[in-house]
Amino acid sequence: MKKIVIIGLDGVPFELIKDLSDKEVMPNTSQIIQEGDLRRMSSSLPEVSSVAWSSIITGKNPAEHGI
Repeated sequence: MKKIVIIGLDGVPFELIKDLSDKEVMPNTSQIIQEGDLRRMSSSLPEVSSVAWSSIITGKNPAEHGI
């Protein structure tokens, strides 16, 4: 089984990360993206951090994890 690392920057727009990476303003982040992948994330409803991150961590929707 392959291992993965998810780096999520709560509240940071995807376009900002992409733009800063493309301009190499954040060289370490740019390197991580070049060696891995950068994907847009969709939030759960309601769009509340604690609910969304709980869904990511558990793989369950808010009705299932109850947060």
